[in-house]
Order: sequence, then structure tokens, then C-alpha cells
Amino acid sequence: MTSKEYLGFPADKISVTAFEGDEIAPKDTEVAKYWEEIGVPKERIYYLPKSENWWGLPTGTGPCGPDSEMFYDTGAPKCSKNCNPSCSCGKYIEVGNDVYMQYVIKNAGEKAELAKQKNVDTGMGLERLLCLINGYKTVYDSEIFAPAIKIIKEYFGITDKDLENGELLKAVRVLAEHTRTAAIIIGDGVVPSATGQGYVLRRLIRRAVRMEQKIAGQGNDLLRLVRRTVKMTEKVLTAKIIPVVSTKGLNVSAKNPEKTLYPDLIGFYIRFFKDAYPNLAAQKNKIIKVFVEEVSKFNKTIQSGHKEFEKVAQFAKNSELSGKAAFRLYETYGYPLELTVEMAAERGLTVNTDEYEAAKQKHSEESHTASAGAFRGGLADTSDRTAYLHTATHLLLAGLKKLLGEDTEQKGSNITPERLRFDFNCDHKLTADEIAFLENFVNDAIERKLPAECLEMSLDDAKKFGAAGIFAHKYGQVVKVFPIGKKGEYISCEICGGPHAKNTADLVHFKIMKEESSSAGIRRIKAVIGD
Repeated sequence: MTSKEYLGFPADKISVTAFEGDEIAPKDTEVAKYWEEIGVPKERIYYLPKSENWWGLPTGTGPCGPDSEMFYDTGAPKCSKNCNPSCSCGKYIEVGNDVYMQYVIKNAGEKAELAKQKNVDTGMGLERLLCLINGYKTVYDSEIFAPAIKIIKEYFGITDKDLENGELLKAVRVLAEHTRTAAIIIGDGVVPSATGQGYVLRRLIRRAVRMEQKIAGQGNDLLRLVRRTVKMTEKVLTAKIIPVVSTKGLNVSAKNPEKTLYPDLIGFYIRFFKDAYPNLAAQKNKIIKVFVEEVSKFNKTIQSGHKEFEKVAQFAKNSELSGKAAFRLYETYGYPLELTVEMAAERGLTVNTDEYEAAKQKHSEESHTASAGAFRGGLADTSDRTAYLHTATHLLLAGLKKLLGEDTEQKGSNITPERLRFDFNCDHKLTADEIAFLENFVNDAIERKLPAECLEMSLDDAKKFGAAGIFAHKYGQVVKVFPIGKKGEYISCEICGGPHAKNTADLVHFKIMKEESSSAGIRRIKAVIGD
């Protein structure tokens, strides 16, 4: 950090922290001794509590240990006599940290024991280093973000004087940062969805859109966002950069109709990161397509639910929007909770999130009860043939995971006595060889006449058993697990509530009839079984 050959920070600008100790683990005087030995004076070594200088698992058990963080002193005056690196006043900027994984906690709340295997994990903030070394006031002044912010300013006609408005400045920065992050995530093969990585991506894109709305109307008119982003969408579609996304029924108005926003932003980031992420350039059209389609979907959500939100906001009591009203917005209009919370905050309101979660849980339980029986899990009935096709979907998913990777998930399923329809995440049309692989995988399981058991156990035991199930949270504490194959050699093992075959031989033969797109990043297979 201080060598002129590397980062070249003045040694007197570096302050460090150490764990102050508690009832779980002792004070980390060892790291303080090492810092003193290499020239950091005692007055710039700060002992801080576990909340600042400790790494551990959320369970409170397992490997853990103290950490020591390195801070750059910007030279700003102290905010108080107790000012230290844990303050958020801006005087100290964290630029690196070491985690000393030297302990193990066997039971939560017990004292940490020295681990047999010890290691050091170290990390540094690349963008913060870039900012400090080059003398930027913030990372948003660097070459990573400055050109992107220029694109945003030109698109909206924003001046530097306008950016003296702190809220507007924040919105511009978040829009630039979230667009970059989302573009790279899409380039890694993730698509927006309601679960897992896809949900993180969806929230990033939707928050970027919310920031665009703030910039366009500074929170006063959601529909200006719709008009502006739809103009961008139509511009992209007219240029035939990506397949058509319907914008029927939406009026368009923009200050700079000759300009685009997200394709321009994404295009800049792809050019900037092309050496570090060469796969981005090859996927430019796909990245823009996925991003713009999610923007279009979200705009329709905003447009349809905006009037209803304004109605319920008028009846908020004691500056609090009821959780039941927030859930109705979600259930009826697709308004995600985070959007309702953010919009409520703009009006000086809070949202009763506990009430929201209770309403959501009640709805989930009622839906689960209503769907039990004939239509459980997308099954049209409970006939033997439907049960056999249901088992075929489990084998198909196992084959897809083997073919495409363990992150492949079921995104939808519908089974009738005649055929199965199965949706899954995939970023490309399956080739003839890939389809042949899946057919061979399932037919091999059929020919081996493997048993398909039905086991009942607690949800925790099912997880220990190795059972998969992205819908596991919808079931109770006792679940059914369907392992297919010989004990210890299962080729499929899932939590599932529907009927199944007792042996794979019952399926006779498996044939894929069609493979097609279901939606962005989601493929669909239709298949049959029998002679």
C-alpha cells in the first residue's frame, strides 16, 4: 500500500482497525503488534467491536475470526473527538482488509476454539483504490462511470448545476451503477426471474428504472418514465437490434428522441470492460434484449398499478401504509414490495412490512390448499399416465442439470395425460445433439428399471438427505421426497407433492416432441412417453 512501486500511499495516511474482543473471542493484540512493527503508530490502531471487525457465518457456528481493516485518511476534519474509521463522516475510506480465520464455534453462543486449519483471506476495493490513487473525489468521477454519467446527462438534458440537487445526483449515480452491474450479470447467463440470482437481477434493473423515473420527473410523475423508456424501446426495436417487444397502447414523449439510454449505457460498459470480460461483446444484443424487455415489463407494472397506489396512499393511517394494501398491489398489479416501500417513502409514509408478510403467507397457504389434489404441481389429474409423465419431468430435469449445469432450474410445468410441458432456464436453443443427450439420459433410466420411492420426512431432514426443491418453502414441516434410483446412487431426488411412477420402467419410452422459447432466457420442452 505504501511502496512507490505499487500503490504509493503516504504511510501517515493509513489507519487500521482490530477486533476489541468479547465473551466469544479475545482481543486481537497480535495483529496490532504486527502493525506496530511495520510502522503504524498506536494512535492510528483502533480497536472496534464484532459488528466492525469480525467475520463469521450467519448461523453463528463454524469457521470464523477477527479481521483488520485498512483505511485511507482523506484529510477531512474529524467529525467529533471520537471520530474513527467506523464513522460515516467521510474522513476515513476503507481500502482493504484481512480476515484471520483462526477459530471455530461449534455451538452458537459458545466460546470460539482455535481451529486446526488457519488461513488469511484478504481483499481490497479496486474502485476505491482507483479513486484515491488518481485523486478523484468519488468513484463516479473515474473513467468507469464518468462517461456513463455523461450519457445520462445528455439524454435528460441535465447540467452540472442540476446535479447540485443531492437527490438527483444520487439517482444519476445509482442508474449508472445498477445498469453496469445488471449488464454484466446478464452476460454471465442470468435472466430476470422471481427467485435466486434472477430476482437480484430483476431488482437491480427495476431500481435503475426507478432512478430513471426520478431523473425524468423527480418523483412527481411515474407515467413520464413509461413514455420515456418506451421511446427508447421503440428506437431499439426499429433499428432491429433486438426482437420486437410490444409497446402497444403506450404514448411516447422524450426530450431527445434521437438518443437512446440503456443500449447506449450498456454499449459503453461493454466497450470499457471488453478486455476483462470478452464474453460481453459477443452477447451485446442478448444483453440489451433481456434488459429492455425487463424494463418494458416493469413499465407496464407501473402504469397499471400507479392509480391504485395513489388511492391506497391517500388512506394511510398515522403515516403508515397497511401491509394488506401493499400485498393487494403485489397480488393484483405485480407491484413488488420494494417499489411500494420506495414510493411510500417519497410521500413520507412507511409500509407495515410485517402485515405484508402475514398477508403473503396467508395467501400462500390458501393457494396451496386450493391447488392440492387434482391440479397439484401443474398436473391435470392423478391418473397413472399423468403420474408417469410427472416422473419423466424429474428425470428430464436431472438430465438438464447434467447437460447445462447444476444451476438449471424448473421454471414451470404442465402435465396432461397426453404430454408433459417443462420450462427451464437456458440462454440458447438446444441443439440436436443436446436434445439427443436428454432423450438418451431419460431412456437409459427407463431401461435400467430404477425404483422411484416416496419418503416422508421433515424439511430439515430432506435437505440433509440431499433433496432438491426450489418450491420447498411452499410445503409444511413434513414433506414428501422422491428419490429415483438405487440407494446412494440416486439420479434424481426432489421434494415434491405429486403422484409418481413406482418404477422408471413404467414410462416405457421418452421422446422430446418440441423445444422452443417460453420467454427471455427460458426454454420449453414438450415430450411424451409410451410405445
